[in-house]
Amino acid sequence: MKKIYLALVIPVFIVACTAKPKIIEAESTTTGTYTSQENTATSETNTKIEPLPGGITISELYANRAKYDGQIVNVKGKCIKVNNMIMNRNWIHIQDGSSGDSKQDLTVTTMDDVSLGEIVAFEGKIALNKDFGSGYKYEVIMEEAKRIK
Repeated sequence: MKKIYLALVIPVFIVACTAKPKIIEAESTTTGTYTSQENTATSETNTKIEPLPGGITISELYANRAKYDGQIVNVKGKCIKVNNMIMNRNWIHIQDGSSGDSKQDLTVTTMDDVSLGEIVAFEGKIALNKDFGSGYKYEVIMEEAKRIK
């Protein structure tokens, strides 16, 4: 009786362990606690956005990054990418056209909401070589930024 019982249990156990889970994709939402779809706009390097009075350009920030490490600065740019409520903050990527390089953008973490394509100004603290793990490392990042315009 035990051998028959084991013969019935083992195949059921193997099937249960090797069954593939059903993957359910969440709908993209910006009102919840997580945005499952990355929102990205095409960047325009031709658009040059003038910095705020007393502010700096993104190219100036990158060129003098050691000078600005740990400092509070003001930057202004066009929002080209938005990831809402990742690690309890919004991740905004902005460009100002100051470098002429469409790949040079500044990542800003904030609690403020920003729309894709919007021209926005932030005041925040600059950090260098910030590593959040899982491949998310930033040479230059503005953290805990507040929207000022």
